[in-house]
Amino acid sequence: MKAYFIFALVLTAAYFVYYAIVIAKDLHGNGDKKKSDEEEFDVSEFNAEESVSVVENAKGFNIGDNEYETHYVDEAQTVSENNSTDSEKPKQNVVEALNNKVMANMEEAQVTFSNPYNSADLYKLMMEKGLANPKSNGDVTTKPLIDEL
Repeated sequence: MKAYFIFALVLTAAYFVYYAIVIAKDLHGNGDKKKSDEEEFDVSEFNAEESVSVVENAKGFNIGDNEYETHYVDEAQTVSENNSTDSEKPKQNVVEALNNKVMANMEEAQVTFSNPYNSADLYKLMMEKGLANPKSNGDVTTKPLIDEL
């Protein structure tokens, strides 16, 4: 046998013995390990704190001896009450005022299509990276191959 094969066999045997010992230690334990999986915490240093009761009632809630009153406001009801008092004309006037303000800041523009493309032509143009052939070459068709290598 060559020296390499002898080295490989000796190293494999050494690994086998090493891992067998490690596994045996893990299975049988070292003796100083606890038998149960429970953890113990020392809480003797903490000061004893008194708990405070919290009670909820119809008017609010109590924390210990203190009473707190809460008032429930139904937002949907208040919004509908506010809407019923307002008429529709002031709302329309506000909307018209905002539209007029926006229109005053806008510029007039006339939109025209100088060289329109349909979806197939636009796809060809994108595939050719903007180098379009003249529109007279309409007989050339492309077949897109997606995810094929």
